[in-house]
Amino acid sequence: MRSNTLIVMLNLTVALQAQAPAQLPQASAAKPPTVRLIDAVVASVDNLAITLSEVQTEYRIQYFLDKERIPSNPPDPSTIERVRDQLIDQWLLAEEIAPAASDPAAPENIARQRLAKIQTDVGSKPAFEAALQALGLSESQLLARMVERERMLQAIDQRLRPQVSVSQREVEAYYRNKFVPEYLKQNRSSAPPLAEVEGPVREILVQQKVNQLLEAWLTELRSERQVRILGGAGYWAEADGQVAEKGLRN
Repeated sequence: MRSNTLIVMLNLTVALQAQAPAQLPQASAAKPPTVRLIDAVVASVDNLAITLSEVQTEYRIQYFLDKERIPSNPPDPSTIERVRDQLIDQWLLAEEIAPAASDPAAPENIARQRLAKIQTDVGSKPAFEAALQALGLSESQLLARMVERERMLQAIDQRLRPQVSVSQREVEAYYRNKFVPEYLKQNRSSAPPLAEVEGPVREILVQQKVNQLLEAWLTELRSERQVRILGGAGYWAEADGQVAEKGLRN
């Protein structure tokens, strides 16, 4: 567990002038340590720090999984904030939800299938290995991250979905006001009847309500925990190759 304050004290070696007892002892000049900033702390949850490098790594992984390529540019400030908040949410949820028990193998199967598709879409094994190197992960590490995300999604769904109900009136309103206009924008043919798309429409509404419940839950969790947004005011410093201090800038 990371500590919010870690100070490494530097000992001074004192040289006594044994040959001249009449003189006062003099301390030898200590060479000041070489200190450099090794990371910035952008947020904390209780006593756990979220660093800028963790946010940047998470951004690259998300980008690769969504677009199947490595981003060519670093994330802008608004993206840093978005991914930072996602990491905070992940940390909060990880301590609140238990692994789903209905089908423990399902998350790994989904993750493996998705990873296999990405490998195919990337085009070649060397290209995929180059992407892994750019991410700083092995294939097994990337898969482990994907499995953990699928497990969290499954656990959230099993916890919140039973609290959701969608009425037939809501389904009909969404079909009439959302589905049909969007369908006509993208297709020249007339929209299919509600009976043919009622299942997907209902699932869209269920997911919307699950997301609303999730947002409310996360707001509650943030109010119960000590969540701090530091904006880079936190830091890790290194002195002569060792972590010398971790805390906040004044």
